[in-house]
Amino acid sequence: MALYIKKYQTGFTLKSLTHPKGVGATGALTILNNPLLPVQDFFTPGRVFPVRVRHSNLLRLDDTELDARVVSVKFADSDIESPFDLMLHTGEEAAFWSIFSFDKMLNALSKGTKTFEEYCLEDPWQ
Repeated sequence: MALYIKKYQTGFTLKSLTHPKGVGATGALTILNNPLLPVQDFFTPGRVFPVRVRHSNLLRLDDTELDARVVSVKFADSDIESPFDLMLHTGEEAAFWSIFSFDKMLNALSKGTKTFEEYCLEDPWQ
């Protein structure tokens, strides 16, 4: 897994210099007390997490245009270890759900529409 992480850290860093479709940030997230949410152990009110966040559009520069969008939140400031990683995609299904499927998806995309369609049909969610 560390190899995939290093591969995409380097790639995202290089693309972020010229790639206008994504943005990343680090910070802290504090869980607020909300009586409308069920009580559970992880999101305890007052708990604070260091976070890494990345938002990206797939193709479009303008957020008002139809496009696939992804937001990823890592509840840690580390490359691998994390108590929780949250990936949110627009649309009915995500084209990837882990770093391994992300790598496989990018390889399929680089080989054209037919290969990408085959990738999508390998593990359909419906």
